[in-house]
Amino acid sequence: MLFSDAVKSDDHDRTSNEAYYRKINKYPRDFDFKKVTAKFKPQNNKKDITIDLDNYVEVSLKHLVIGGNQSCLKMICSGGSDLKIGCAWPQFRGHHIDAIDRVEDSINWTYHTRHDDQIAKATYFIFDKIEDASKFMSLKLDYGNKKIDLYQTVKPEEDITVINVPNYRDVGILSMIKIIKDQIEPLATIFDICA
Repeated sequence: MLFSDAVKSDDHDRTSNEAYYRKINKYPRDFDFKKVTAKFKPQNNKKDITIDLDNYVEVSLKHLVIGGNQSCLKMICSGGSDLKIGCAWPQFRGHHIDAIDRVEDSINWTYHTRHDDQIAKATYFIFDKIEDASKFMSLKLDYGNKKIDLYQTVKPEEDITVINVPNYRDVGILSMIKIIKDQIEPLATIFDICA
């Protein structure tokens, strides 16, 4: 029944609902998922063996070059000094906010400034006195049963050159340091070596 016919007649209850129940074959509403077949590619169950680098930290090897006791690692950063102590975030595996708060709670005995560097992924603690910075470096801090590694900072100067040796697996560390010392020391001063 057409709409115009329904309007002309007095029987409004008998209007056709065929527009509401019409099936559109182009866009079916009910879908039979049992008929769907998918081709699955076989998965290669190869495990990539990787080394967990969180178990390793950078340490200063300067004592192997000049002798004496092992000193704290010093890293180059803008505005670096003996009063600025750094704490790298990657050692905390994504929980750096809680870990840095724990570090800051451990130094509530002194005045300091905290600087979170998003680019370097590190937090720097700047002290007013060298004694406070030295005391902070000597603290044994841990987070999640793992020692928190801190490092001192050095201000970059125009004549500093950073040399990166990417791979020395076929040479022992003492041999590598001897080679570096023989090659570099006649040309420049070695401030620190880390591995």
